Amino acid sequence: MAYDKDLADRVRAALPDGAERALGQPHVRPMDFTGRPMKGMVFVELGGLTGAALEQWINAAAAFTRTLPPKHPRPPSARKAGGR
Repeated sequence: MAYDKDLADRVRAALPDGAERALGQPHVRPMDFTGRPMKGMVFVELGGLTGAALEQWINAAAAFTRTLPPKHPRPPSARKAGGR
């Protein structure tokens, strides 16, 4: 899945304090793929996804996404004329 800046911004706005709480959990660190941490987002290492923990993270993520407003689809881009 490609990075969606709009979605990331909405997540940050809606749940920065939730990310702070998550950082207090074992095996959780700030989301950082580029050397620049993504505020309000966390990365859960494999050690934090064993047993019932995986289901808890999935349930937390699903509960959060249900609070977001619907995302309206963008119109498809017009194809450039004269080429492939």
